[in-house]
Amino acid sequence: MMNIQYFDWEPEKGLEEYQARIYNETNNPTPPITPESIIQRNKQEKPVFCRIALTEEKEPLAYVQARDYPAIKETHIGFPWALTNCPKGVQDRLFDEMVTYVKNRKESMTIRANAASERKEILEFFKKKGLKEKTRSYRYDIELKKLNEAKFEGYTTQLATLDDIDKLVELIREDGRFDGQFPTDEDVKTYFTDRVFATGHCILVYKDDNLVMASAPLIYKLPPENKDTLILRFHSYRKGSEGAYRPLLVEMAKECLKANYGTQFPISTFVSPSSEEIFATILDDFDPVKTVTGFSFGFEE
Repeated sequence: MMNIQYFDWEPEKGLEEYQARIYNETNNPTPPITPESIIQRNKQEKPVFCRIALTEEKEPLAYVQARDYPAIKETHIGFPWALTNCPKGVQDRLFDEMVTYVKNRKESMTIRANAASERKEILEFFKKKGLKEKTRSYRYDIELKKLNEAKFEGYTTQLATLDDIDKLVELIREDGRFDGQFPTDEDVKTYFTDRVFATGHCILVYKDDNLVMASAPLIYKLPPENKDTLILRFHSYRKGSEGAYRPLLVEMAKECLKANYGTQFPISTFVSPSSEEIFATILDDFDPVKTVTGFSFGFEE
């Protein structure tokens, strides 16, 4: 009988190497994730919830991870990824212990578990655990030329430059959804200077001279097909300013066409209509191609 050891994530213990191997072998991402990328992400996320199962010989078997989203008061627990040699019951134990830990914390967070639509084994696992479908997420594909022809009123837009970085930091902070990814203002600035501005095309949307929304396009190999896709690399906004989504998309399409960036692709954006109704309504105005991409599960409340 295999002797299985369970470890909670700790910094500088090398557990990221096992996590990367498990994820790469079970998901085949392009490019593969690296231990270094996991280390950097864990430095940005506080706290880190990850539990890993290894053999006695320190060979990886499975892991489960959870993330807090304080802005929406939710904790998302991932599927326990496991290699083919993982004994039966290890995935159940990892997931059940993570759920118990999250439920017993002082922080009051709603537990959610998300699954991509094409991974039937994940859907069945969450259902087996007693979770119920709460929402569905959709991918909306809209042709750039269709967006380019659209009009809007009441907003002004401009391309972002390094001079706008303090405004972007303020916007990201007020948004709140990125606090785990960018714990400090310097983290936000590094992200924009090293990544967003390196590619360019970042659109700022103003209402009455106030910055209310920002985003930038990115050509990205989207799983599971790993085909090049034009997506929003980030999307930040002030609450109550959801209507700025229309000018954001229109001006982003104009910028992509002008700069000849990703013009062979539609803009692909991902929305859950049940929680992002205004965005979904705006997207529907452009007659998009809609595809179910995922499900969010939760326990009965």
